[in-house]
Amino acid sequence: MTWQIFFSEILDTAWVASVFLPALAWVLLCRGLSTKRLNILYSLAELAVLTALFSLGSAVSMVYSGNMRQVVWALIRGSIAFAYLSIQAPYGKQTSFVLWTALFGTECALTALGGQLSYLTGAFIVKGALEGAVRVFFFLMELPVALMLRRMNFDEFGAIPKSGMYMLLAGDVGILLLHIVESQWFCSGVEIVTTLAIAYLCMVCMELMAGNAMYHMCREQTAILTLQAEQQRLLSEKETMLAAQTRIDELRSIRHDLKNQYAYMQILLEEGRYAELGSYFRQVSEAMPKPLNYVDCGNNVINSILNMEINKAKRENIPVVHQLVVPPVLPFTEGDLCAILVNLLDNSIEECRRLRDTTGGEPEIRLEIYPQRSYLLIVCSNPTNREKLERSPHGIRTTKGDDNLHGFGTRIISKTAERNNGCADFRLENGRFISKVMLDLMEGEHHAD
Repeated sequence: MTWQIFFSEILDTAWVASVFLPALAWVLLCRGLSTKRLNILYSLAELAVLTALFSLGSAVSMVYSGNMRQVVWALIRGSIAFAYLSIQAPYGKQTSFVLWTALFGTECALTALGGQLSYLTGAFIVKGALEGAVRVFFFLMELPVALMLRRMNFDEFGAIPKSGMYMLLAGDVGILLLHIVESQWFCSGVEIVTTLAIAYLCMVCMELMAGNAMYHMCREQTAILTLQAEQQRLLSEKETMLAAQTRIDELRSIRHDLKNQYAYMQILLEEGRYAELGSYFRQVSEAMPKPLNYVDCGNNVINSILNMEINKAKRENIPVVHQLVVPPVLPFTEGDLCAILVNLLDNSIEECRRLRDTTGGEPEIRLEIYPQRSYLLIVCSNPTNREKLERSPHGIRTTKGDDNLHGFGTRIISKTAERNNGCADFRLENGRFISKVMLDLMEGEHHAD
């Protein structure tokens, strides 16, 4: 009897649509619309496989009598779609889960809504082909929904709020519970059917609005983080400029003092007051400040940045060992060099301070800058007791517990390196946190071309 029902429903257009159009919707969510021949072939092959699996799943659901078939069919279809996205979708796990929950819930609600409105069409207008047309229309509505959801690629964001994921999942559970209620206490009365139709319509709107709101919330959060990162970068540049200006003022003051001192010593020398000259010279020598051991690598921009950062480390009693082989002229902007070096060394100083406070050790920062083929390689390392790194698409997650307030350093470094046709890598190795940044030394020529 089950197979007789199955073969009779194969000839029904609405049944064919209930198998083919959902399969097409999932393929569109995964592959999108493409004009490339290879992508089209992949899409057609996946569509054929999904249609076959959905047909088999529909046949299995027919074992269940009554409206429980709708619940079983929804669960089978959702399981197949989840496995398909997990294997074939070019998204991360969280993005695949969010898109699956959004399309699955919307699909179930649209299917049920089509059934309710089909019933009302037969009751008030005419039975037959028009009822099937109503069902097919709501299956067709799954296609634009799939394309709309595909545009919401959550992989571009650093983190997806779990509350939003739970909200979408709760919507799916609510729709399935509504299916169960409908199957157990089904009534063919117009009032009940109309109420269920309105409920399913509300669920469709809620699923779509929840997914859209979640996407825009993530995008706005990312925009805020980007603005805060740029603000931090500007502050670092300003601090570098102030440090450079301070050095210039100090040099001017020293030059002025030396000029006066030389003039006085010249007078003593011309008058033959050698004893006074010797005494004055000893006083000046004792009053001279001790050497500050300024970095001089041959590049003025890097000199200013490193001297400022090394002075920061000295105030924290953190030694900085450096090995620098830097060309006098680099094709990178001062702002980009400042963003990379300041964040590398600030992160190292902060980690050394944390390690010293927790373990009582005496950490040391090591910095190397040298050309490697056509790239400038920057390696900064410091000891750490961290056992693993929690990564995100935008960098290393902070250990301070709040991604919204901290953890911009690695994001700024990675973004700045990519802007200069380079890359950044962060890893743990032999008890040290190692940051490596490569910047394309031919970048100026690329821009010139």
